[in-house]
Amino acid sequence: LGYRVFETDVQVSRDGTIYIFHDDDLGRVTTATGQFIEMSDDELSRISLNNGEPIPTLKEALSRFADVVFNIDVKADNGIIPMANFLNLGDYQNRICLASFSTKRLLSVKKRLNKPHAMSGGQADILRLFLGSFGLPMGRPQVVAAQVPMAAYGLKIITPRFIRHCHKLGIAVHVWTIDDDAM
Repeated sequence: LGYRVFETDVQVSRDGTIYIFHDDDLGRVTTATGQFIEMSDDELSRISLNNGEPIPTLKEALSRFADVVFNIDVKADNGIIPMANFLNLGDYQNRICLASFSTKRLLSVKKRLNKPHAMSGGQADILRLFLGSFGLPMGRPQVVAAQVPMAAYGLKIITPRFIRHCHKLGIAVHVWTIDDDAM
């Protein structure tokens, strides 16, 4: 379809393999039930998504879409070490931007990397940017992007002030999830 950037989430199997998958539980979008982390690679190979397709591994997705950049949300703490090991063994610096709601999780991956990778901000980083947009001295988080919803916790995040502040710091703003053409 011509897309050049995919945003996706990853979960890790009991065997330590990284899969493209959002939920902790298999039930919503697959033919199986149970917790993703409790499944072996063999068990996952026998499970289909509701559309009949297998659950892809991150390695398979990167190979199949060799000209695409991936924005990857590390969904759970059990993904920290497998993701760091995966990135340390590959040449993905120009193809992967790491993301997570958890700033702590992102920093845990980052400290295990033997080469730099792009990172978006976790919740603590976004809070710093949000407060900084009001002129508070919050410093610059070491991120390439602020990936944020339009609003959170009753606060409008995406404002001209927030965008100007991020851009002044050289940080891109990626807004999710836009499901309305008017947005």
